[in-house]
Amino acid sequence: MKIPIVNEQDEVIGEEERSIIHQKGLLHREAHVCFVAPDGKIIFQKRGLNKETYPGLLDLTVGGHVDFANDSYEGTAEREAIEETGVNVAGKLIPVEKIRSESYDKVTHLTNNRFTTLFAYLFTEDIKDLKLEDEEALGFESYSIDQLENLSETEKKNFIGKVISPEFITLYKKIISLTHENQS
Repeated sequence: MKIPIVNEQDEVIGEEERSIIHQKGLLHREAHVCFVAPDGKIIFQKRGLNKETYPGLLDLTVGGHVDFANDSYEGTAEREAIEETGVNVAGKLIPVEKIRSESYDKVTHLTNNRFTTLFAYLFTEDIKDLKLEDEEALGFESYSIDQLENLSETEKKNFIGKVISPEFITLYKKIISLTHENQS
């Protein structure tokens, strides 16, 4: 499947096969949703072992490529949430931030060069109710900010590095605040 390639202004300039995009590190779009439990814990998805990048590691709850040039970040986030968790988040997403980032997977030797729009979602059900997407995910785990800030070196190896970076810890604090503001 081909997905849109964008320039530094986030304008579509072409399209390419997904595998080629990561092999060449071409700039593209992704949408991510961070589910937050009412107690403020962040819910992470454990990626399936067949994933192209970061197999078997904990990542944000939901994420995916914006597959079509005319698709929105929010539309992608809504579609991916249903596919990856079984939860309909339509009309309930809280925009958090647009992030420009690039990461290199030392295991698969692929580069993820992207614009990501990050959304928050207050998940009020039990984490056990989240549905696993066939072979795409191994499960879900939740962590408090305190736990994330105090992970051992061994525990850190279970996460994609960026999602436990100081920048993301700051984002999680913002996300928790935004979800609680919207709850009122």
